[in-house]
Amino acid sequence: MRIVFSTGDIHGIGPEIILKSVLALPSEEECYVAAGSYKALEFYRDRLGLPVELRRIGGVDDIATIEPEPGVLHVLSIAEPEAIQPGVLSKSAGEIAMRSLEAAASLCRSGLCDALVTAPLHKEAIALAGYRNTGHTDFLADFFWRLVADHALRRSRLRPQGRARHDPRAALEGTGAGAGDGS
Repeated sequence: MRIVFSTGDIHGIGPEIILKSVLALPSEEECYVAAGSYKALEFYRDRLGLPVELRRIGGVDDIATIEPEPGVLHVLSIAEPEAIQPGVLSKSAGEIAMRSLEAAASLCRSGLCDALVTAPLHKEAIALAGYRNTGHTDFLADFFWRLVADHALRRSRLRPQGRARHDPRAALEGTGAGAGDGS
């Protein structure tokens, strides 16, 4: 089984969680891949003194040849930051987090990886990077829903006439309903 991690916010705890997980999880049958920043994983590994071997993956096609190895994390570099600044909110960290999540989800959708583990995101950093969906759940729902919806439409006699997004809260605007409860 190939398990892919999205690196999450590279200025947060995500890379540390991934590195420590690789050491704690079984590796007899599982291969671990991280889609994100090689530089960030290397920075935290060295800073924390963790005995994880990082192996850079040349390209997506190389993932199919990965074999299970204890203490090894294969890294598909999606984007690299200019600097790594733990605890600092940044647009760059938000961009890398979302590109990492999209790449990891794509690896699962393609069948190259069997499971996705998401590291924590910083919603404000993602918003700074200009993303509409600022969390895992919304992003993955949209990402995989498109796949399911497109597949269902291709198999039916229905033909798409455009896509709309329904927001039930819009129907309540101006009615006073939901006022003061965060809706």
